[in-house]
Amino acid sequence: MKTDFIKFHSKCREITVFAHPLDAIDDEEFALLYDATKPKSHRVPFWRYQSFDIDKMTDDECLAEFRLFRNDIYNLVDILELPVDRKCYNGLKIDNIEGLCIFLKRFAYPCRYVDMVHRFARPEPQLCMISNQVLNIIHERWQNLLTDFDQGWLQPENLETFAAVIHRKGAALDNCWGFIDGTVRPVARPGRFQRMLYNGHKKVHAIKFQSVATPSGMIANL
Repeated sequence: MKTDFIKFHSKCREITVFAHPLDAIDDEEFALLYDATKPKSHRVPFWRYQSFDIDKMTDDECLAEFRLFRNDIYNLVDILELPVDRKCYNGLKIDNIEGLCIFLKRFAYPCRYVDMVHRFARPEPQLCMISNQVLNIIHERWQNLLTDFDQGWLQPENLETFAAVIHRKGAALDNCWGFIDGTVRPVARPGRFQRMLYNGHKKVHAIKFQSVATPSGMIANL
């Protein structure tokens, strides 16, 4: 139904362009109709591509696009406890495998939604909704792993092991078990609360993300 609507919308725009030179509509009607049928996103003919099927992809393709092998994606769906079917706020139904792949593709490498259309045969608004929906599901279920230091793998004996490894590598301290790392993302100067968002070091208004990483490569806190 969504595809038929977009095709109809595009056809109306084409008819408007042809009707104006034939004097079927005047200048004012042309301007109104042309503006009303203007697409809100890129006019990418997503309906021309095949629907997504992970079983038709090779392991090399999965690794290149999602940074995981195909079987690992199936395992990750179970580990993350993603529901088999989930609806977005507008009623769009998504499959857990396809939803996770859209999420992984979006964050595997800086990637625009328009660059994902050919792979998933979906318009940009749907890809955005699905990606955000999967993100919300994962955050609601697993946010405690990034916000709470009270984790099984962060028990005192493990922290002592981390500290010993760091010290053996030449660190002066023998009680350092993690490393703080941060990313500053510049934003437009806000109309309010400018002082709160101003970063004196980078001399820009920005949002700062800060995490604690352990020698094992895991993020202990974000």
